[in-house]
Amino acid sequence: MRTVEPTDDEAFANWFNVLQAAELLRDNEAATGWQPDEWRARALDEITPIQLLAWTVGDVFVAVAGLHMTTQDNLHTLRCDLYTHPEHRRRGYGRSLLGAVEGFAYERGRRELTCFSIEGAREVGQGPGRAFAKALGYELADDSRRFDIAWPLSRDQRDALVDRWSPFASGYELISWRGSTPDALLDQRSELAAAMSVLSPWANYEPEAERWDATRMRAHETTTAGMGRLLLVSVARDRVTGRLVAFSELTVSEVAPDTAYQWDTLVIPEHRGHRLGGLMKLANLDQLGSTGLEVRRVTTFNSNINEPMIRVNLELGARVHGAAVLWRRDLGPAL
Repeated sequence: MRTVEPTDDEAFANWFNVLQAAELLRDNEAATGWQPDEWRARALDEITPIQLLAWTVGDVFVAVAGLHMTTQDNLHTLRCDLYTHPEHRRRGYGRSLLGAVEGFAYERGRRELTCFSIEGAREVGQGPGRAFAKALGYELADDSRRFDIAWPLSRDQRDALVDRWSPFASGYELISWRGSTPDALLDQRSELAAAMSVLSPWANYEPEAERWDATRMRAHETTTAGMGRLLLVSVARDRVTGRLVAFSELTVSEVAPDTAYQWDTLVIPEHRGHRLGGLMKLANLDQLGSTGLEVRRVTTFNSNINEPMIRVNLELGARVHGAAVLWRRDLGPAL
């Protein structure tokens, strides 16, 4: 195993080529997938940098991993994204790299490892990652579905949803922006981000609360811009208290805009039932339509237990096109 510096252009290109080959094979379609600058920017993030690792045979990169190195919270755990090049599968390289990752995590006092396995549209519920993870002692932490919404929405469909949902949300106002959060809303926006980690549903996983403040929010926005992505945000504000009670993020690459990604969406529990999630998503889709980018689909992931948000996405016309399964393993007491 070797570490890869994101500023080492040759090594990073070899690392990314493995990830890209694995990703494009999964969907078996003409898709752009991740862009190099997106992973490079995340690796250089000020708050939660991603450590890049590779398993090599001679000088050939055969499997790669990205480790999310939290620095302010959840210091007991480490998240790993692992990819094996399609030409080198079933030779034990992914298993070898994962074993090395476990040792890497344990040496740094991380007693829990979590990993996502991604499934394409043809393998939902039966991807090879399921048998792989179980064989190595990992337990299912959450099972999500990838939903794709064909873009653009028709004006009639958009207006019908607004008419249907708006009467439930008369006590709230929506505020939208692109890029940086307005200074006046920064503290409340940070509080919502912190709440996301403990209020979003997981089937069998309990992360600790994340620590968010203005500095971390600005770092998040800087990293997103460094990824070459537009960050489109909408929030809901309670008209009585003046407090922000919900938010939703949508991002799209300016380099390869075919797929826009729905990132976090959260409505504080006591304000649910007012169709705020759907209305915020529509507000962000309105922003997306004004970018002039040639987007053909909007992709989002929802835990199978998050039935309310799944219903919203289905009303938006979403269809299942893949899955993301979260696995976890205890590595023993922290050092």
